Amino acid sequence: MKLWALEYYACPACLGSIKLGEAVTENSHIVQSGVLLCDKCGKSFEIIESFADFTYPENLHENDKRWRDFYNKNAESYDLELRRAITNLGKLFNIASEEKAEKLIIEGRKYLIEKLELASGDKVLEIAIGTGDTIPLILGKIGNNGILEGLDIAINMLKVANKKIVLTISDNVNLTVGNAAFLPYKGEIFDAILHIGGINTFGDIARSLREMARVAKEGAKIVICDEGLSPELRNTPIGQELIKANALFASRPPINLLPKSLKLINVEWIWEGLFYVLKLERI
Repeated sequence: MKLWALEYYACPACLGSIKLGEAVTENSHIVQSGVLLCDKCGKSFEIIESFADFTYPENLHENDKRWRDFYNKNAESYDLELRRAITNLGKLFNIASEEKAEKLIIEGRKYLIEKLELASGDKVLEIAIGTGDTIPLILGKIGNNGILEGLDIAINMLKVANKKIVLTISDNVNLTVGNAAFLPYKGEIFDAILHIGGINTFGDIARSLREMARVAKEGAKIVICDEGLSPELRNTPIGQELIKANALFASRPPINLLPKSLKLINVEWIWEGLFYVLKLERI
């Protein structure tokens, strides 16, 4: 945990201010272990292997617990399995090699990040940052004066991401364990929010969207992408085959759950119509 993150943290239970209790630090700005305390409600949160763990509530929704356990178990192999899955999907659309699948993934992520309209110095939150492949792409937009805060409910995914950050020596990146429905951040602090893959499985999608709105500044762009077939693909033989193989492809963009403080700019489908993309603005 980077010490500068204390400026942005808030208690996920009551939104009180967070202070550092007992701690072991490294290089004067990285906290390796310790305790974080809420000034308002008195709750304490652990720092485990340099990650602040703000998971709340203790009894997670069944969906959140199930997927957290899944990603913790499969974190080390996640990147490889993702590429294999995209390669297998690509065969349906004559994209049959891992090299082409890799290019498709990278270009897709670049496209989503472009939609955030980032500028140098921006503060960005990525929810469900996973193993962190987006980190260098975002840093290329916000520069050394920007801040990237990455949240994930699975600590083992962040451990994989952290290895990549060490290689790029990124002092302006901080990774945090937490629940998207109870974000551990103060209100109106992020210039942009990105979420790729996962919202379909959240235990409380509506609350997660409200939380995104709460922590975003007025005018901030929010981009959400997840599995969900385009209307044109949904009722085709290929579409039905995809849904049968993975029920998440039947998901639809959660437009009906958007809070009034989030304006829908547009909805579209990418990756051959396999994933929906929502671009929103905090108003």
